Amino acid sequence: MKKFLHILLLSSVALLFNGCISGWGWLVPYNLQPSYHEFKKMCKLNELPNNEEKYNKILSYFDLSLDTLDWEKLNEKIWKIPEDSGDYKKGVFEYATQTELQQLSSRINGRVYFYSDKSEISQHNTNVMILHILYYTRRYFLDGNEGSGFYWSEERLGCDNADNMTPKGANNEQSRTD
Repeated sequence: MKKFLHILLLSSVALLFNGCISGWGWLVPYNLQPSYHEFKKMCKLNELPNNEEKYNKILSYFDLSLDTLDWEKLNEKIWKIPEDSGDYKKGVFEYATQTELQQLSSRINGRVYFYSDKSEISQHNTNVMILHILYYTRRYFLDGNEGSGFYWSEERLGCDNADNMTPKGANNEQSRTD
């Protein structure tokens, strides 16, 4: 009987905590998952000061740099930020564009947003660059509505920490008073 309890206990633990191996564990905290640490490291890039060093670190995840980025392709998708938007700031953040969504690892997708005051964005007039990341948790829940029926939906975590909207070249004290 004692041996049976040990087997039952060990198999229960293995079933509930198998997320470290297969990614499915409901009870495995995110901190025990290596891909989550990579996600958090990438999110921290948005907190760096807006300069060429930050931009090249962000673009390195996409195997790009400011010099190798296809600016013509990005400028084909440029849009004017609406004045009633929270991102709009006259003379600083008037236009934006973004890269295509790319898979960076098995559980992480990302894209980069560029903000400028010019209608044609280049490496010289990009005022802010934001890295937007999606982390797929592999934790599923029942979702749906009357029209679509029920289905399993995956929980996702996102990071686009837009708190650091200090334009390139401006110091933090000046931006707080604006």
